[in-house]
Amino acid sequence: MQFLIVEDHYVVAEAVANALNAMPRVSAVDHVATVDAALAHLNANPGYSMIVLDLQLDGTSGFDALDMLRERFPQIPVMVFSADHSRETIVRVYEQGARGYLSKQSRMAELIGAIEIVLRGENFVSQKAAECLGPHIAQSDLGPETIRRLSTRQGQILRRLLRGEPNKVIARELDIAVGTVKAHANSIYTMFSVHNRAELVARAGVRGLYGLLASKPPAASPPRHEDAGEGEDPLAGTATA
Repeated sequence: MQFLIVEDHYVVAEAVANALNAMPRVSAVDHVATVDAALAHLNANPGYSMIVLDLQLDGTSGFDALDMLRERFPQIPVMVFSADHSRETIVRVYEQGARGYLSKQSRMAELIGAIEIVLRGENFVSQKAAECLGPHIAQSDLGPETIRRLSTRQGQILRRLLRGEPNKVIARELDIAVGTVKAHANSIYTMFSVHNRAELVARAGVRGLYGLLASKPPAASPPRHEDAGEGEDPLAGTATA
């Protein structure tokens, strides 16, 4: 496994690097201090297993950095490691496609545990993040019946939403319009009684959605449909069995 740390405080970066290097099967841990340097590293080596990103980078908005990383390298999960604990920040981090958020006040053991969860293909949602994303999430019902109600296309989009892929990337991968992706996403949010991607991510972790989805491999992409209102209804589809 290879990790890229994007952090402009060298003491913090060194501590994180030491913890990552102690994990089994780690072949490289690289550190850069700027987004431009991160993009250069990633262009040269797009095979990183994960990016650990500090939101408070000098001279750059961490959210702009997260947007660039998720759009240009959607296959590489991003873990945000930040000193900002505000609800607005935590919600936005998940909305913009990060696979996990962890406070810099956390112990290194918790960071390693969070990284292991993300490497398994899940999203990491700490107790603090779950509290910020809504107490109703842990109480809601979610089971196999909900998954069976998804159309083939909804199942494809749900998996990509949970991987943190931007809508434009999902549209490109599935050869559909961005508006169609948004329409499906809104239907998924309604089905799971959430308001946005951040709440969907939290519910997936709390209610075991990853295990349910893993038991149903993604179906092949259906033929292209245009936006709602043009031709066939893009929300229609054969329910997954």
